Amino acid sequence: MKNKYPLPRMDDLFDQLRGAKYFTKLDLRSGYNQIRIADEDVPKTAFRTSRTFAEHQRYLRQVLQILRDNQLYAKLSKCEFGKTEVDYLGHRVSAKGIQVMEENVEAIQRWTAPQDQTQLKSFLGLTGFYRRFVRRFAHISQSLTSMLGKGKPWRWGTTQDIAFEALKEALLHAPILKWYDPSRPIKVATDASGSTVGAVLQQEWEDGWHPVAYFSRKLLPAERNYHHY
Repeated sequence: MKNKYPLPRMDDLFDQLRGAKYFTKLDLRSGYNQIRIADEDVPKTAFRTSRTFAEHQRYLRQVLQILRDNQLYAKLSKCEFGKTEVDYLGHRVSAKGIQVMEENVEAIQRWTAPQDQTQLKSFLGLTGFYRRFVRRFAHISQSLTSMLGKGKPWRWGTTQDIAFEALKEALLHAPILKWYDPSRPIKVATDASGSTVGAVLQQEWEDGWHPVAYFSRKLLPAERNYHHY
């Protein structure tokens, strides 16, 4: 494909917010239909974050003036200005870091045990969306993911109940993930079992070490033959 512009990865978008203290959200009315971007202008759409409120105000005025000059209309009811934290892509972001949205955590806590594969897929889809907040997510969820697949019999038992509740508990107490700061010390801890691998990226702050992200996944059948060191 000659001109392909894949959607940016969510993690990359969050990384670009490092150091931001103030946030403004602008929602354009029928935004997809209001603007067409020429190829040569694509680089101009990158994220820019401000470090002070005065700088934030200056950038905001520039953006609003550009919208006005081009007759692009925002929907005021969906806009937020000068906030120290905002909801963004299903997460709450602030100068402190990134965290799970409270209403989504509440929705997960209300979830009852799945009765079939469709319900289980929905639960794993929502909890998996926040897997970067959960240490050893793949290990915890493997008894659930192993139940998915065409033709697999539905056998929900004690093992699945324990995993189901463990995921809910992990997200109820999910940490605030710090923004990655290349100037700070880094520590990577890894772990592996016969079926999954996991890791956590941490950085040292004034009050100690804090997680930046957790990673885990199931091993492929061939990978399970590898040594764990």
